[in-house]
Amino acid sequence: VYRQKEQPKEETIKLPLCLKQTPIFTNASIENRKKWPELGVEEIQLTNGIKLLVRPTLDEDSTIYLAAMGRGGTADLSPQMQLKVHDAVSYVDMGGLAKVSCDTLLTVMTQQQLSMTVGEDAYWHQLLASAPAKKATALFDLTYEKLCFPGVNREDFAETVASELESVGKETLLDRLLAHDPDRLMTNTIDSLVGNVAAGSEQLITKEALQALNIDTLANYYKRLFANPSELTIILTGNFNAAHVVPKAIATFAQMQVPPTPLPLNNTPFTPNKRPYSKGFEGGNDHQTVVNYIFAGNYTPSLQATLSMKLIRDVLQDRVLKVLRENENIVYSPYVDLYYNGVPQQKYHFVINLSLKNENLQKAEILLQGILKDLNEKPVNTAELDKLKRSFLVTKDKVLTDKTEWKTALMSLVKNGESLYDFNDYATCLNDITPAMVQKIISEMLDWNHRMVVFKSQK
Repeated sequence: VYRQKEQPKEETIKLPLCLKQTPIFTNASIENRKKWPELGVEEIQLTNGIKLLVRPTLDEDSTIYLAAMGRGGTADLSPQMQLKVHDAVSYVDMGGLAKVSCDTLLTVMTQQQLSMTVGEDAYWHQLLASAPAKKATALFDLTYEKLCFPGVNREDFAETVASELESVGKETLLDRLLAHDPDRLMTNTIDSLVGNVAAGSEQLITKEALQALNIDTLANYYKRLFANPSELTIILTGNFNAAHVVPKAIATFAQMQVPPTPLPLNNTPFTPNKRPYSKGFEGGNDHQTVVNYIFAGNYTPSLQATLSMKLIRDVLQDRVLKVLRENENIVYSPYVDLYYNGVPQQKYHFVINLSLKNENLQKAEILLQGILKDLNEKPVNTAELDKLKRSFLVTKDKVLTDKTEWKTALMSLVKNGESLYDFNDYATCLNDITPAMVQKIISEMLDWNHRMVVFKSQK
């Protein structure tokens, strides 16, 4: 007779004191608050500088999703400082919280269904977390403790640095392959041309720099970065009762104070190269060329500027397909991409990617120049522009349903300097873009004499 063995029950650990504190809510913490009815978003500005964006959604499960994001990243540091605080966020993250041991914290987060991750890139740092709606207090306390009072795990830090020291300077087979991969070489070249590589970030970490790392220096940098409320936006989305949850969030995060020595920020916009540029790599299929035409520059961040660039991308995509693919049939799968970064770099770049036989390259270039000349000299047809605008409105409504991408959309608004005021009036903002405006922007942004060309070809 089969008898199932009883599994030992996992011991439920009580919530640590720091994760069940309920600070008292007071209106004095609020500088102002505003509701955006079309968006269903509430914007609350706290007196300590934090901006709180709240957008309840009708997800199937009752979960709160939290995103805390602030200006400040590796590109704001001098090259010497970058080496001193190399990978600081990852090293400090290993330490958990100052007031709870790592093992206890892991068990508690598992049992309470709490999740959290922190990260840093060139210009921004962020913390993403989630929890069941009924665990709002624990979620906000966990976030507050992680932002302001991270733990320090000296043992794990020493072990990690030791293992990194072993691999410094050792080139793997993958490294060797990637160093000669034409696609990767093209991507790296484009990144360097359009400002995706922050100054100093290409320097390789050395054994000396690793050995000089100090966990207390790293933790101090982390706290100056993450615990600064003056540059912080906290976004709350998910299925929760706002009347119950929002006062808790305000009371918890109003405790944060600006550190005595905030980190300096480099808000200088990136200035791309305006001279013609061409660079080629060997690779790809026999007698074929893959070519990227890049047009880069600066723009003033706003929702209307973003929508104008997206309309131009779609108009250009349509022209390239009709002329080069349908009429002449000399390219395989042409596409036009747009990339932009509002805060702080204020930069954009369009990429027109063509795959074609070597002998068709010159003809394609003449035709492409003709397309851009035509768009420069004649406004886009009103009917064509209106059709694209309608597709924008449909896509926005489809993507921003009550169940999906609100967190991503609000994070994008913050990072690209687009206002909630404009986003609340999206249709008007879009419809105010005229064919003449599009023509003017095309003449400024898509200047053939400022093109950069990066390609690979196989002789």
